[in-house]
Parts: sequence; structure tokens; C-alpha cells
Amino acid sequence: MKYEAPEPKTDTEIKQIISYPEYSFKEKINSALSAIYYSQDIEFCADIIIYFFNNSNLEENLFIKNLFETFYGIRRSIYKLQEIIEMLNDYKLSENKYAEEFDATIEVLMEYKDMFKLK
Repeated sequence: MKYEAPEPKTDTEIKQIISYPEYSFKEKINSALSAIYYSQDIEFCADIIIYFFNNSNLEENLFIKNLFETFYGIRRSIYKLQEIIEMLNDYKLSENKYAEEFDATIEVLMEYKDMFKLK
């Protein structure tokens, strides 16, 4: 799946799209990207990606995990960074067929953790 440039959406619109099953996965990805690029609320942004990840299947999560890299790379925040690293590690253990893909994301997040000096 290739990402498209996100359109600005309100936090309410983003939450609605990601929360309701009638929206396509592509619409949900674009809404999550809108949160990353346009939301003024960093906590909302991280929380909505976590929600999206926790309510998606493995195939979808192979894409969604990359949103965490995008979020922390752009926002330079430490909000829930350690929690997300732990969540991805736990998920990787339950879906070890894709351990390498999850390890790559975890490695990037660990680098952000070191850059941001989160202990």
C-alpha cells in the first residue's frame, strides 16, 4: 500500500473514521496520517494510532506499525514511546512469523528513545 498525502481533518473526524468499521482501511490510514501531520494534540495523535493498532488485524498492523515511526519522527515526542515499544514487542512475540518486520520498527523507535534521552 502506498500512502497518499493526507487531507486535514478534525480530531473528531479522525476518531470517527478510525473507530467505525464501515470505513476502509485506506481511509483509516489517511485519517491517522492526518492526525500525525495536522492534529494540534500530540497525545490524541499517539492514542488514536494505538487504538487503530489494537483494533486491527495482523495484515493491517504490518502497515500501522509504520505510523509509529512516522509519528515519532515528525513529532519528536516521548509520549507513550516506551509503552508502544513494549506493545510492539509483545505483539511480535505473538506473531513471530513477522518478527523481523516488527524488530525493524522497534529498532527505529529505540533510536528515537535514545535521541530523546528517554530512560
